[in-house]
Amino acid sequence: MSRIAFFCGDITRSGGTERVTCIIASGLAAKGHEVSIVSLMGSGEPYFSLSHDVSVYYVGSNGFTKGIAGSLSALKRYISKEGIAVWIDVDIILCYYSMFLKKAFPKMKWIGWEHFNYDHKYPYYRGLRRLAKTIVTGCADVLVVLSESDLSAYREHHRLRCEARRIYNPTPYEPDMTSGDRQKLFLACGRLTYVKGFDLLLLSWKRIYESHPDYRLVIVGEGEDRDMLLSIIEKEGLCGVELFGRCTDMESLYRQAYAFLLPSRSEGMPMVVLEALAFGLPVVAYHIEGGLEEMIRTGEDGFLIEDFDTTAFADAAKSIIEDEKKCAQMREAAICMVKSFSVDSAIADWEEIV
Repeated sequence: MSRIAFFCGDITRSGGTERVTCIIASGLAAKGHEVSIVSLMGSGEPYFSLSHDVSVYYVGSNGFTKGIAGSLSALKRYISKEGIAVWIDVDIILCYYSMFLKKAFPKMKWIGWEHFNYDHKYPYYRGLRRLAKTIVTGCADVLVVLSESDLSAYREHHRLRCEARRIYNPTPYEPDMTSGDRQKLFLACGRLTYVKGFDLLLLSWKRIYESHPDYRLVIVGEGEDRDMLLSIIEKEGLCGVELFGRCTDMESLYRQAYAFLLPSRSEGMPMVVLEALAFGLPVVAYHIEGGLEEMIRTGEDGFLIEDFDTTAFADAAKSIIEDEKKCAQMREAAICMVKSFSVDSAIADWEEIV
């Protein structure tokens, strides 16, 4: 069995990256591996449930020296003390630390785990992120991406000197169509930021609500765009929409919801879509680069809308309401499809490379 460390930015965050890290770390620990999570920032408990067999070390609260050079020295001490055999970057931009750690511990397996799609339009550090792809593909032992399309992109644009693998994110929920309280509710979830496209969703919602005023929209999440979204709601006179904030019981909302809406401008392999499908929710999303094509099949378990067409997005959502027979078929298709994204399958794939 291996001594494995997942290296991340801040494991206390509430995003999909942190959630899947906790799922995979816990799953590998259950298989007998010695697993830890090393977090550059944060303190206290991880936001998501984590096995008691997984230890967590925070760079800022375990006596580690602040600053890049100090953090590198502390990380080297940690790797040496714990005898880490496998080091996994949760986001390949962390290669700017790990490339030096690999040099110090050449026998340690270094895995770069990319959580963005290949063509993601990063709001910050675009040059550094482009360079990170070259560093990881040239220096790491393994690159893990989330979709077949991303795997193809890396093979096309880089001279791979490392093994490259596609490992799907798993859904944390067992597929389940049962619901005791399905409501007239559209659900959306994500950080309230530009890339998630909630401004586009509000434009679509205006058309949906005009035709179906008995439905409501709940947007779960927090972020820097909250005030901007509230101003759109006020300016457009939108009704039936709620900015819910953070939620500690997403399962309850999934069970209540009628369908799931994902207006993102960019995604990798979004966990929220897998979660929604696991509860039999048809999904309406924009056709963007990444893994959505491998989860959503237009007309079967949802719709992929081209060119950020807010009218077409609204029409697709309305069609789910207006064709009950088709909606029921989509729910069944969603449950069947999501079985390919099980935790057991993902853990088995990870065990092949650690």
